Amino acid sequence: MSRRVNKKRRAKRLRERRIAAVPRYRRSTKVSKKTFQMGSKNGAPARIRRAQALGTPKTELEAAVQRFVDLYDFAPIAYVSFDRAGRIEEANLAVTELLGESRDLLIGRPFALYVADLDLFMRHLLNCRTSQQRAKTELHLRSKKGERIPALLFSTPINSTTRNGALLYQTAIVDLTERKHFEEKVQRSEERYRTLFDLVPVAVYTCDANGIIQEYNRRAVDLWGQEPGRTGEESRFCGSYKIYYPDGRYMPHEECPMARALRGEKLTPKDLEIVVERPDGASETSFRRRGL
Repeated sequence: MSRRVNKKRRAKRLRERRIAAVPRYRRSTKVSKKTFQMGSKNGAPARIRRAQALGTPKTELEAAVQRFVDLYDFAPIAYVSFDRAGRIEEANLAVTELLGESRDLLIGRPFALYVADLDLFMRHLLNCRTSQQRAKTELHLRSKKGERIPALLFSTPINSTTRNGALLYQTAIVDLTERKHFEEKVQRSEERYRTLFDLVPVAVYTCDANGIIQEYNRRAVDLWGQEPGRTGEESRFCGSYKIYYPDGRYMPHEECPMARALRGEKLTPKDLEIVVERPDGASETSFRRRGL
């Protein structure tokens, strides 16, 4: 009897050793098949259906990322991202065109290499570090060819774009070249206008829609005998001390040719003739105003 029991125990231990010697993936084969069979529905195993379900969001995510990359790369405005030290981490194609440098050479370089106003950029970088708000600075960049480019930097800290745990500052670069050229043209035009305005041999002045005198030349001051607004009050319609009709009747400033023209009245040449009295009363001048 004892021999039979011992024989059964040895056979049991032998079976356990054989099972332990079999690789794990072979031992789990039957379980895996059973799982597939039990989880199948409509002829599709449960694990296969799960894999298909997980594949769809991955494809949508990749498509969304690709759309973002396309928008970033092909945006008409230059975008660059730099870290706290000002080192370039990201750059789109507009930056390469603006600075005349390839993206491979831009990435990893200090953005300060392409800045002509270094002090302004260092102040801009300091504002980025010390504030969570958008930093704005107007300065001059320097292209690869050495050209100075007027630009406006808008830097915003982006939490989602980090490199090695460091926060990046996504910066939009607005090229101000065309705007500066336009401003220079306007300034030159204003200077020519001012030169003609001052050198014309007759008294000339302008008023706004409310009749308040805005500009006047030296001839007008000589005629009036005073500077408009000298008493602290805004002069309206005319800078003269007093105005009279040609027949000697007193004319209120609200009835002078300038005031009537601003009201939309049609004036005849006769209506344009007035007599001006200076503050000292020493002299009276009669003149004709045209083209007010």
